[in-house]
Amino acid sequence: MNNIELIFTLFIVICVGSDSHSYESKTDSQKKLQSKSYSNTKENFAHTQTSGLIVTDLGKNYSYDSSKTPANLYFDNTDTGGSTSTSVRNDSEFNLKWNNDEGYYQRNRDLGLIFNPEQNITLDAIVLRTSGSDKAVKTGAPGADVILQIFEVSGTPVLKDNGTVYGDEAIGRFGSWHAMDDYVDGVSYIPLLLATGGQFPTMDVTSSSDTSGKLRYMRWDITENMQLIGGKRYCFVVGFENPTFDCSIALANINPITSQGKNGDPIYLYKDPNGKKWWGVRREGNSTYPPSRALGTYPLSEQGEPLKSQLKSESMFDSDRFNQEPVSNGFPSIDTYRTLQFYIETSGD
Repeated sequence: MNNIELIFTLFIVICVGSDSHSYESKTDSQKKLQSKSYSNTKENFAHTQTSGLIVTDLGKNYSYDSSKTPANLYFDNTDTGGSTSTSVRNDSEFNLKWNNDEGYYQRNRDLGLIFNPEQNITLDAIVLRTSGSDKAVKTGAPGADVILQIFEVSGTPVLKDNGTVYGDEAIGRFGSWHAMDDYVDGVSYIPLLLATGGQFPTMDVTSSSDTSGKLRYMRWDITENMQLIGGKRYCFVVGFENPTFDCSIALANINPITSQGKNGDPIYLYKDPNGKKWWGVRREGNSTYPPSRALGTYPLSEQGEPLKSQLKSESMFDSDRFNQEPVSNGFPSIDTYRTLQFYIETSGD
């Protein structure tokens, strides 16, 4: 392999005639959390390199090689029951799922994680794992085109709580506990590499009665190895390239917000063995945050095509997707405290 040198939106309140069809506006604290955008053309990716991508199914068993995967570049644990599963998806517009209680279409989503190399490394591949949930592999995933991006994370991470404390409702989220609106501020994500050309491997679609696609390891191998600098903070993001019917996987992860946060216990960002913080990130829809919501009744027949088009467009990726920074925020949940099960594989090149 060759080496590569490193180098939202005004929310419009629309009156729709009754409380049962009202829009929810954003607070000032929510407005500032939106993903930033660099440009609207690939030609303006000033610092982005490209690579091919090969994704391989490794089966149910995987053992990392400590000579290739340093102790601070993996997380060897997951919620095997899948109760904290969250999905990577790029579903087709006509198959977007409507949530009547929350008044929005389920959003297409990329997922990723921060990592902190202590020494200079040559990034070869990242191993991930499907979750233990019934959402682990959906029908449109096998054979679908996938992408992997690498970002440099610049700045000093600061955990913000949106001003909510134990006993408060989270702002604009599913879940009633206060930590559901916490987010990481103070950092920027600089795109370094976009790897394309890979396909999600053939796996059995998962259900409660079929577990063969659950808890399977996958190697995401970039065909052009990448030099990363020790002491810097980086981020990887994975996703499906094109909208495809029912195209979704759930990744193995742990999220303490579902236990400590709900009970009022202190929650902290994960730290690697060297004491460096990491956190989960996502990129959702067209990066409108939080999404417009038509609360009350299913809007399609009641409110017509303009509203339907607006809500769906916010849930679909747009043409500027690969320029948009990921964030720890999301809707209906956050990735602030989440860590994926992952293994960075380095090369001696």
